[in-house]
Amino acid sequence: MKKKYLVSLLALLAAYADGASDLGDAAKPLSVQEWIKNGPVKIEDGKGTNIYVVEFWATWCPPCLASIPHLTELQKKYKDRGVIVVGLTSESPAVVKKFVEKMGDQMDYHVAIDDGKTEENYPEAFGVRGIPVAFVVDKDGTIKWWGRPLQGLSKAVERIVDGKLDLATAKKEVQDNAAAAAETVSLANTIETFLSELSASNAPAAASTFKGKVEALNLKTATGLSQVATLFLNPKLPLRNPQIALEYAKRATEASGGKTPALINLHAAALFESGKFADAIARQKTAVELEEDVEVKASLKKILDTMEAEAKESPKASPH
Repeated sequence: MKKKYLVSLLALLAAYADGASDLGDAAKPLSVQEWIKNGPVKIEDGKGTNIYVVEFWATWCPPCLASIPHLTELQKKYKDRGVIVVGLTSESPAVVKKFVEKMGDQMDYHVAIDDGKTEENYPEAFGVRGIPVAFVVDKDGTIKWWGRPLQGLSKAVERIVDGKLDLATAKKEVQDNAAAAAETVSLANTIETFLSELSASNAPAAASTFKGKVEALNLKTATGLSQVATLFLNPKLPLRNPQIALEYAKRATEASGGKTPALINLHAAALFESGKFADAIARQKTAVELEEDVEVKASLKKILDTMEAEAKESPKASPH
């Protein structure tokens, strides 16, 4: 259980470091060994016309697989506005062909085998380690955004398509991502060490002990703080402690400016698990109100409905 959890956390990690390239730099051509689905795509030929989403992924990476439906929907939504999504992996063509065939229309964009040079010109040039990671190339042929597909890509593409992306703002977002990723690295290492040393004798005090180790990391970003809250809410880990989770969820919400629906939802969950049903429902209503994505809003509303139903069945819970 411990190993599986850590693998999932570390696979999600896209570590950020200083690289030679920066947003606003010209995008290099894609260097492909073999096109597996659709293609070929030549970024240099689309200058002035197309916007490219260049994603690096692998069939063995759980977060990458979770990103595939999102990329397919992105391609479908913006196809008529010149957006072309390309997924690049360095795996063997045989493995990728089998995977893509199995996925069918669920993976409906361009897929290719990188010969190694594209990775050098994109992730490595920007100092990025870890997958999945996506880069967005604007019509002027420059890279205007990069990050995880499920964390900001949709909004970035929307802004670029509408001509509303501010490069300075985008650079600030990357800097924030870098700080968050650095915290994720520290947190992942702390978790791995702590769980490997955990035994039956010290398990009862695991939550409070781990909290002390986390506090020593001096986490500042909403990402790092929310990950800690999630850890303390995880029923599969010996760290479960809703009260401690509530503390970090509140700090994460505050660190984000108090307007991020996903973090407000996490805060509501921690409140609910702590027995503070009224406050939890109020926070969840706020998350629903602030969420702009129709599908996500519907999911948050379902959680709200569940909270309200369970609250009625547990009248002894603390109202605040």
